[in-house]
Parts: sequence; C-alpha cells; structure tokens
Amino acid sequence: MATTDAPPLDRLLDAVHALAPLIRAHAEEAEQHRRLPQPVVTALAAAGLFRLYTPHTLGGWEVEPVTFYRVVEALARIDASTAWCVWLASGNPVYVGRSLPDPGAAAVFGRDPQVVTAGVVAPYGRAVVHDGGYLVSGRWPYASGCQHSTWLFCCCTVYDGDQMRRTAHGDLEVRVLFVPISQVTVVDTWEVSGLSGTGSHDVVIEQVFVPEVYSGLFGAGPPPTARISRGCCIAIRSSSPVPCPLEPSP
Repeated sequence: MATTDAPPLDRLLDAVHALAPLIRAHAEEAEQHRRLPQPVVTALAAAGLFRLYTPHTLGGWEVEPVTFYRVVEALARIDASTAWCVWLASGNPVYVGRSLPDPGAAAVFGRDPQVVTAGVVAPYGRAVVHDGGYLVSGRWPYASGCQHSTWLFCCCTVYDGDQMRRTAHGDLEVRVLFVPISQVTVVDTWEVSGLSGTGSHDVVIEQVFVPEVYSGLFGAGPPPTARISRGCCIAIRSSSPVPCPLEPSP
C-alpha cells in the first residue's frame, strides 16, 4: 500500500485543531483511567497522525522532521499525554522499525492503515534462538500507549541455548522484536501525577515465539534493501523527548 505525497504542514495542523475539542473532552477520562480513551485513539489514527514517519512505500506520510515536531507541538498545546503517545507511535517506524526486513515491516506497518505500535528500547528481555525465530521472555517498564496498540516491540539480548550471542565486533547481540499485543500481558503499574494518560505500564512476555522476519538487530540500521526510509532517522531524538510547545502560547 502506498500514499501520495505527505500533506503540507498546514493541513496536518488543521487536522490537529479539528481534533482539539474531542481530545479536550476526553482529557479528564484519560487522567482517571491512565490511558488514551479509544475515541481519541481512533480519531488520531483516522487522521493519519500515527503514521507521520511511516514511509510512502508502506502507506505513510514520511514527513520531514520539522513537520513532525510541529505536529507534536500542536498536540502538546492541547494535551501532553496525547502528544507523547503520537510522538512515540509515529516515530517507531524509523526508531526501531527500520531494523526489520521488508516482509516484517510490511506486516507491522503497512498492512493496517490504523495500526499503532508501542514498545520499550531497553534490552530487559531474553530471546533464545529457536527454529527460525526466537522464544522471547521478559518484563519491560514504561511501555507508553501499550493498551491502545496493535503491536508491541521489545528489545532482548540474544541467547544460543544458555550462551549469550555476540556480534562480529564482540558486542552482545541485541535484537528488536515485534509481538502482537494479544500475546502481551499489561501490568497495571502507571500511578503518576503527570502524563497519566500515556498509560506507560509494564509489559510482560512469557515464552512467545517470534519469527525471524519480525526481528532485526537493534541499532544496526535498516537492512540493505529495507523499505523503511533512512532519510528521516537523523537527529530525530537529539532534542528533549518531552513534547512541549516550541514557542510560547500567545
């Protein structure tokens, strides 16, 4: 699935402003339930705001970094939890999805235009090599947006049996692996005074088999033929991760 060129910034900002009444109407619910309400998630997905960095070849907008941040800034003026979740989910195709081979990237990011992903980059899990894939187990904290996501990615140290596998450079091999959310247990741990609506709970995976095609070396960049765009991977996270207005409100 492919799209036309990304809409101009003003059109994306118009979409954000059109969603403002809905987001504000559900803001208190988000704080109380510690997750984004489903009507908000559905509206964000329908507007394409979870696909800002998804490449054209997979049906996304593939916007420029400045456009990306301006959209997140506009959302942050309305509700910080919403902005945080969009910032993470929209960036996942290039933050971690770029490590996937083409079939895996297409299945995760290209098959469903309403897809939302979440995950944790810290390698708290264990991936044991097993028959064309990996048996994955672990627990990861701060999985923002996990309750409204379709796929969860996790980072794991790779094991051959009981031995940790190493790269050609001698480093421990760490892989990012994508798991359907139906195979993930969300542990209710997110009790905070700010950004409650992000739903950044712990997630647990227990002996789930992940085929090789849904995994890639973490931090190694895209495979040589990857469809995930490399162009917008530079300096994306060089600034503060907190979504906040770039200019003071009038």
